[in-house]
Formats: sequence, structure tokens, C-alpha cells
Amino acid sequence: MSQSKDIQFLLDRYDQNKDGKITYAEVFNCLKEGGSDKPFMAANQIFFELDKNHNGTVDIKELSKHTNYGNTQYLDQTQKEIDEFLSKYDKDGDQMISYQEVLEHFQREKVKNPSYLTEKLFFAVDKNKSGVINLKELRQFKAKSMGLGNK
Repeated sequence: MSQSKDIQFLLDRYDQNKDGKITYAEVFNCLKEGGSDKPFMAANQIFFELDKNHNGTVDIKELSKHTNYGNTQYLDQTQKEIDEFLSKYDKDGDQMISYQEVLEHFQREKVKNPSYLTEKLFFAVDKNKSGVINLKELRQFKAKSMGLGNK
């Protein structure tokens, strides 16, 4: 995923009033509405990572700096673990992984910003927007991330 797409994803997801900046309240509300177990803690962690000038908003400049770093960290982690997701979480053998399964995995692993990483993973991999990642989507994502195209 390109940096500009990452920034647009974050703005689309969290910038509720469409002013080009993300406030703590917007992040908190989105997390709460999205069913986060701990929206306060997650919003605090997101703002700790993103709001570098501590003015209570995250702007495009701050997002640009973070997404460039976040992409590398995200892809490294995803490439190492994506094959393990099915074996760990596909309990019913349907070769699909739910959003909640991925979020719980990241939380157990104590990854920084588990909700953010889960959102990014689903945005990048769940191409049919079904709310689950299937084996075909996993294979396509892994091939693409390795520069092999859509196999």
C-alpha cells in the first residue's frame, strides 16, 4: 500500500468532520463505534504515536511521517506471520480469518496499536470487504508484497 493511500485511509476512517485533521475525540468515537474493548486506551496509544507536536490533532504532516515508518513495520510483521494466521485461528477449517481473531492475536502479542494494525491488514488484504480474510486473499497479498503480482 502506498503512503498516500495509507494517509487517505486514515483520514477517511477517522476524520469525521472532513477538515483534514484527526482529533482525539474522532479517534475515540470511531474506536468505540467499531466495538473496541478499550477505546480510551487505544486512542491514547494512537495519539502517543502520531501527535508528535502534542496539539491534540494529527495532521497530514504527522501522518506522512508515521505511515512511512508504519508501512515497513507493518509489512515486516505481516510477512512473517501471515502464514501462521490460518494455522492458529482457522478453528473450523473454513480457511477464513475474522477481524476479531486478528485483533485478539495482536493484543495477545502486545503489538503497539493492535486496532490500527488490524485495520491496515484488513484494508490491504480483505479486497472483497467481506469482513473476513480468506485463503485466496492471503495468497494474493503475500505474492504482491513479495513482488510476485497477483497469483
